[in-house]
Amino acid sequence: RLAIKFPTRCDEGQLHLAKALYDGEIRRTDHYFAGLFAALQKSPRWDSTAVVVTSDHGEEFQEHGNLEHGLGKVFDENIHVPMIVRAPGVRPARITTPVSGVDVAPTLLALAGASPEMLARLPGRSLVETAARAVGREKETEREVLVQGSSSFAELAERRERLDVGTETLIWDRVR
Repeated sequence: RLAIKFPTRCDEGQLHLAKALYDGEIRRTDHYFAGLFAALQKSPRWDSTAVVVTSDHGEEFQEHGNLEHGLGKVFDENIHVPMIVRAPGVRPARITTPVSGVDVAPTLLALAGASPEMLARLPGRSLVETAARAVGREKETEREVLVQGSSSFAELAERRERLDVGTETLIWDRVR
């Protein structure tokens, strides 16, 4: 794998190259997922298999003065990532309220038949009912989501918090 380190600030040519490399990385990942799904679909277990595809972070391309990702980033470009769940018996739905990585385990456990009492003890929430409401065009329950980003690197000196409530977002830069 080719590793190119770009400066925090770069010119238009470097920015174009960084975006092109990122797009290529996405195409490469899509290629491998296509092969994985093709193999899974041939398996007799496909009809009873749940799959979750997500990411740990997004990338910034100088929307807020920086390139790539890093600690302390709480902007949409860094925290809005795909979470795709394919599961038997679950109709495709687009959930528009904020969800979190802590929702993956409760969602998979709910699909496996875990009791509501067990799910209630976990951080996060199952997205099974949320998806069913979205399919039925019911209003989704608003959720507060708090994201904290900080850096221990003195040269970055970043500490931000973000709170999403419904359609409102507050970003608090504790340094500036």
